[in-house]
Amino acid sequence: MDWSYILKHWGCTLILAPILSQLFKEFGFGNPHEVIGLLEVMPITLAISLTLSLPTLFIYTFAYHILVRYDFKIKWIKLILIAWTIIGISITLGWLGGLLMDEIPLCYSIAAVVSGIMIRMKK
Repeated sequence: MDWSYILKHWGCTLILAPILSQLFKEFGFGNPHEVIGLLEVMPITLAISLTLSLPTLFIYTFAYHILVRYDFKIKWIKLILIAWTIIGISITLGWLGGLLMDEIPLCYSIAAVVSGIMIRMKK
């Protein structure tokens, strides 16, 4: 099992999303009533993101193990894992409901796609 891909994809997604959120805010796509962005409170953002992403990470790891065991091609493994990550993000943030700003699910999804594609996977 390529733990480095799993951990890099997870970590990069959690780090890249607040940066994307800040870029959205800077270019006027964020909530105009937002006083503070995710990047300004990065340690808190990372702690909360790490905690909330654990259920998705567990299922992601299980899915990765099954896909590798049945000898799927790397491109299909990546596609399925990225899709699962986006589903997990949607479920988690949907469960939290109105507590979050609108661009957060989009930022985490974009971060998951970009990091999932860019990071090399060994089989």
